[in-house]
Amino acid sequence: MILSKRAQKDLEELVREGHREKVTVMLQRMEADPFYPPYEKLSLNLSGKYSRRITIRDRLVYEIRQADDCRGVVFVLRMKGHYKGIHALLSL
Repeated sequence: MILSKRAQKDLEELVREGHREKVTVMLQRMEADPFYPPYEKLSLNLSGKYSRRITIRDRLVYEIRQADDCRGVVFVLRMKGHYKGIHALLSL
């Protein structure tokens, strides 16, 4: 699993807000199976990306990138906001 620089900052903020356990469990489960339910497959200009609810206001947005060993790598784009600022990450 790879966290973008923005996702790393978001994680630090979520930990400060008291969501360490929830996010840790979520990331561990995603590393084992990125498609365990519930997740939302995004569409339109976010096509190919997925999201999961952390809090009412915060969503974890990620995509699966191809790796050399033919397995996908979970690449976490954001963990804060409800798709806010995600469009700026489309160029990654």
